[in-house]
Amino acid sequence: MRFARLRKQAESGDANSQCKLGQCLFRSNTPKSRKEGVRWYRLAAEQGHAEGQYLIGFCYFDGENIRRNYKQAVHWFRKSAEQGDKDSQAQLGYMLHEGLGVAKNDKEAVVWYRKAAKQGEEGAQYNLGLCYLTGDGVKRNHRTAVNWLLKAALQGYDDAQYEIGNCYSHGVGVRQSNRQAASWYRKAAEQGHGDAQVKLGYLFHEGIGVKQNDKEAVVLPTGVPLFRCATRPDN
Repeated sequence: MRFARLRKQAESGDANSQCKLGQCLFRSNTPKSRKEGVRWYRLAAEQGHAEGQYLIGFCYFDGENIRRNYKQAVHWFRKSAEQGDKDSQAQLGYMLHEGLGVAKNDKEAVVWYRKAAKQGEEGAQYNLGLCYLTGDGVKRNHRTAVNWLLKAALQGYDDAQYEIGNCYSHGVGVRQSNRQAASWYRKAAEQGHGDAQVKLGYLFHEGIGVKQNDKEAVVLPTGVPLFRCATRPDN
């Protein structure tokens, strides 16, 4: 009954219902329904629905049930981003940073990353942190980089947790601390982050920042220590 009512509202032209119907069709996970879902996303987007614009943009970005078209993705991400949608702001920043479907523009990328980051979008917080680390589109500032990376890391973003580990390991933007490095590498490693698993395995093997414990590390035939969670069946 709910689905039938939702479809009726969508067919009457309600943009919010069109977007929700598209999401329902995508969840059914069949090619036919997903293709129909794209159609409803577009109808919502054309009415100025911010989430619908983001979703049709992501379909163009991902090439899911529609031919990949980065220019169209940027077009829809920008429309949604200008309405304040944090996911679109983060994605638009990424497109500008990588030069996908638009001329590469690191300065504008930082503008959009910052807008999304301030709204708590963890991917944007991570990318903004990296920009401050490398000086892409903004003056290099390691302390500010760590601040944004930490915000993403505290939300469980594994790439950010790994980078925070690197910052502590090398004393970049923070006081050098092998113990803190190990702690952040562990957080990322336990989520399946491969590079973090290698770094943490090495620390356990060498007893750096943690008590030496080869049981916590697996030494591969190549001689590379690996945090043991990498060998679990679910990783």
